[in-house]
Amino acid sequence: MDKPNRILPKTVFNEVLNGLLMLLALRLPGTPAADAIAATAAAWEIALTSGKAWRDEDAPRFQTAFATLAATAEAWPAPAALLKAMPPWQGGGDMIRRVTFEKTEYNDLPYKFEAGTPNIADT
Repeated sequence: MDKPNRILPKTVFNEVLNGLLMLLALRLPGTPAADAIAATAAAWEIALTSGKAWRDEDAPRFQTAFATLAATAEAWPAPAALLKAMPPWQGGGDMIRRVTFEKTEYNDLPYKFEAGTPNIADT
């Protein structure tokens, strides 16, 4: 049985590492020790690749998500917080919960990243 590919593209991994270093510099409560940043990055890579494939083109989305976390986090975040802060790649389907003239409200994970037509045949 083949093991799943749990490797982020280099550009994305570099954004994860840069983002973790930025969060490390903020010294938030629960921040891991500086000498554990490599192990922390490896753990985040496993968490972020579980059931999800990323492309080089996703690197700017990671950068945006880490900037959002740096501005809003009050404690060291889990990888799930990064995914919640990440802007979607494209729109449509079940990934959008509600749209008004003022804003678009995205659905919860994992639906936030599942663009496409919802099951309309069963309606």
